[in-house]
Formats: sequence, C-alpha cells, structure tokens
Amino acid sequence: GQNVRLASQLTGWDIDILTEEEESVRRQKEFSERSQLLMEALDVDEVIAQLLATEGFTSVEEVAYVEVDEIAGIEGFGEEMATELQTRAREFLERKEAELDQKRRDLGVSDELSKVPGISKAMLVTLGEQ
Repeated sequence: GQNVRLASQLTGWDIDILTEEEESVRRQKEFSERSQLLMEALDVDEVIAQLLATEGFTSVEEVAYVEVDEIAGIEGFGEEMATELQTRAREFLERKEAELDQKRRDLGVSDELSKVPGISKAMLVTLGEQ
C-alpha cells in the first residue's frame, strides 16, 4: 500500500498491483481484443488472427508495414499468405483513411487543415466533432 504510493509519487507513474489471476484475465482480454480486430480487419478466421496475435502483432498497421518475411516466418504461413495478409491490411487501412476523410469533409473541417503535417485524419474528425 504505502510503498506503492511512495513509488508512484517518486516516479510520477501510476502503479497498479494486480494478482496473478487479475493479470491473467487482463492479458486474455487484450489477446481476445487483438484477435478480434485482426479477424475483422483482415477477413481471416480465428486461428490465423490468434497466430498473428501470439506472434506479437497488435495492430493492422503492424501487419501492413512489417517486413513480409516476419509474417512468412510464422509456422504454417508462407510468403504467399504473408503477402495476401499485407495486401488485406493495407486495403483495410486505405478504406479507413477514406472513411475518415469523408467524415472530415461531412463535418466541414477545411481541406487546408488536412495538409498540416502531423495531424491525422482521425484528429481532424475529432476536431470536427467538437
């Protein structure tokens, strides 16, 4: 209790103490969420999504832009499958960007703002919603 509070104050970090069971539940939930995201975005079955998540892929962007060999090196995958997964990931990201850009325009956010370096389409949509 007190040691955790002191360590938190000294480091400026929020420190949560979890039991092994709580940590296991948290990790399982994160794994399930990642797997579900990959299933939906890449239009793959649960086994493929879980293999990607097990190998440490946490986002569609990682699948899209990692070296193809990293995906092809997963047991049961090959270069052809890895290339197909990257194609699907990139197409998904392009669709999402187009949807966000359309939403930005619908919200009346200026095209000029979209040219500002470092501001994503998601940020512009959030700005338009405010």
